[in-house]
Amino acid sequence: MEVMDLKQLFQQTMELLYNFNPARDIHLMQTLSNTYLTETQFAQIVGRMRLYQALPQGLSRYIPRLLITDSQINNVCRGYFSNPDFAAGKDGSLSMWNFHNLLTESNKSSYIDTYLQRAVNATDVAVGINNALHGDSTYQWFLG
Repeated sequence: MEVMDLKQLFQQTMELLYNFNPARDIHLMQTLSNTYLTETQFAQIVGRMRLYQALPQGLSRYIPRLLITDSQINNVCRGYFSNPDFAAGKDGSLSMWNFHNLLTESNKSSYIDTYLQRAVNATDVAVGINNALHGDSTYQWFLG
């Protein structure tokens, strides 16, 4: 949110509060909690995230934006195995909610000027991949 004076700040804040829809957010959290990745799918997504950085510009234009860096992807991988709160289960499955949390947790090391953009992008990526698991084609590239 960018504002130039207190009046704009008030207006933007009121608009933000007015547009907040807790039912939508609760539904999103439930949907992410009820969808699981297999270890193979997780590995495929992580591999595609790593490839994303090297894509030719012509191809990357057709793939949703990914702001997560290689070191953050490494943190997601470490968290997959060792995070006490969001690690995969004994069978290697990982809920999309935990995947989302691994992405946002890896973002905590970002500088303040990129933190918010990357946090929003992490949510967009997790929701997009979740939708791809249910048949949407937008983030299908990450699933292979």
